[in-house]
Amino acid sequence: MSHGLRLIGIRHLSSQFRLTLVWLFAGLVMIVLTLQMTSASFVDGQYLPVGHDAFYHARRILDAVATGQLFQFDRLMHVPEGDWVTWPWAYDWLLAKAVVLVQGMLGTANPAAVLMHLPLLLGLVAVALVVGVCAELRLSVAATLVAATCFALHGFTQYQFGVGALDHHGSEQIASLGVLWLGLRWFARPAQVGRAAVLGLWLGAAIGIHAGLFILQVPLLAALLLGWTRGNAVPPAATGWFCAGLLCGTLAMLVPAETFWSTRFVIYYLSLFHLYVAACTCIVVLFLCLCDRTPRNLALLTGLAVLLALPLLAVMAFSGDFLSGNLATIRDIDEIQSPFTIAAQPLGLRRINQVYTLLVWVAPLALLVSLLMSLRDRTGHRSFFWLACAFGLGLLLLQLRLGSFGVYYLYLPWLVLASMAVDRWSGAARAIWAVLGCALVVAYYPTVRYQLFGRHVPAMDQQFSSLRPLLPVLRDACDRDPGVVLAEPGDGHLIRYFTACAVISNNFRLTPLDVAKVKESLDLIALPLDAVRARAPQVKYVVARLVAPNESPDPVLFRQLLAVGGPSRADVRELVALQVTSADGHEQKFLGVFRINSAVD
Repeated sequence: MSHGLRLIGIRHLSSQFRLTLVWLFAGLVMIVLTLQMTSASFVDGQYLPVGHDAFYHARRILDAVATGQLFQFDRLMHVPEGDWVTWPWAYDWLLAKAVVLVQGMLGTANPAAVLMHLPLLLGLVAVALVVGVCAELRLSVAATLVAATCFALHGFTQYQFGVGALDHHGSEQIASLGVLWLGLRWFARPAQVGRAAVLGLWLGAAIGIHAGLFILQVPLLAALLLGWTRGNAVPPAATGWFCAGLLCGTLAMLVPAETFWSTRFVIYYLSLFHLYVAACTCIVVLFLCLCDRTPRNLALLTGLAVLLALPLLAVMAFSGDFLSGNLATIRDIDEIQSPFTIAAQPLGLRRINQVYTLLVWVAPLALLVSLLMSLRDRTGHRSFFWLACAFGLGLLLLQLRLGSFGVYYLYLPWLVLASMAVDRWSGAARAIWAVLGCALVVAYYPTVRYQLFGRHVPAMDQQFSSLRPLLPVLRDACDRDPGVVLAEPGDGHLIRYFTACAVISNNFRLTPLDVAKVKESLDLIALPLDAVRARAPQVKYVVARLVAPNESPDPVLFRQLLAVGGPSRADVRELVALQVTSADGHEQKFLGVFRINSAVD
């Protein structure tokens, strides 16, 4: 590989310039592939969010662009109570500001068109971070080019940074890559106070993307603890600056969060919990810095960790059920499943191969190798890298939704191992790179062949595709006469995005109230019409589906409203319904919008 670089003269360029070329090349590949998502986002002359949760992000962002205010409490969901939005303010607020900025620069009047293309810019940031990580790992330019190209070609990259991909998972990936890059920089020069402070700020600010991103502090703590057991404590000055940065970054996200000022101690909203976690991290880090490694101090550290963890146990019980997939309301959601569980389903193997590449099947081996290398490698920044690999791969193998924390670790460990092998056996360099190159080509074949090109389902969301014919009618009805819509929970985000109506439940499943409102909707769907009116008089419209969600065993209300030839009722108005006729002439409605309560103001 180095011979090829020598032939085109790249080796005579500065290291920074060569890495810039790598970033530009991989970024161009990434842009070309993420633009393929345009077929999913631009439908019938309208830009759409891509992905189910992206619809709610888009509603919140576009409202902020229009009004200048980002709502943190949504009175139109979880009616009649309304509820706080579990996603933190910072991600949607920054995208709203970016839309306003680009609109001013380009003079465009369509904020949705601008918004749907912003993920591509975030993708360029992610590519730059991959290049930066490789530089800190001292990989060759050729190996860095392979790593950046692997990132650009990955199906996950297309999903998370394609046109319309507004869900926060892409930014979670940026947050995780940023921790890896900044952590490598700090561990390479642990006395550098500036590097320590910036890492702390980044870790603290990460919770502005998702409240659960405090977990990015875990591999850093593990690396510091491992260094302490080896007698390699971080200098006090740098430790102090790291703690200051972490606390400042955390407070910068918490102070604007209205949920923080309610003095609650919960994991799923920005709250005192996150300030407590940051303080705990600082206490442990300072202990590792100021106390020598002795049996007595090890016992003290263990006791301190137990005491600090006690307030967290009850708070994390509910979220533990979410992470493990034990909540009844999420068991059938694909993104909560392990890749191996999905692969066992019909067409699941092909899906996993296309999105994750064939490298996912050796990910358990990569995780084990990373753990072993973290114990074997005595270099501080390399030990942190191996621990981060094990942590990210563990999350990836746990749930599809957590793939943002581990997709780049599907190939980075093997590139680092290959580089180490080349350093040790320089005579076999060509053979080592040839074997790895062939393995990567085979691993990426399903993705490149079947995933990255071609037309996509509108919004990459079957739920939207099925509801799409009814949305104009429901939107017009809600514009004329807003009210509460009863629908299956999965339709909630779509109704909030396209209409001015309110919903009882939606796709949020993060809090006890989320779960309770999902159950409330499903319970109402299982009742006859008169009982629904008596129990939920606020409901004005019903979006009925013949096939109800798995959680609702008997959708009595839907069947009653969609019945063909049943008794007509003057108190129910069918706004629109879709039906099919079988070969024997039997007609069946399968989807419809109904107004069931004219008395609701």
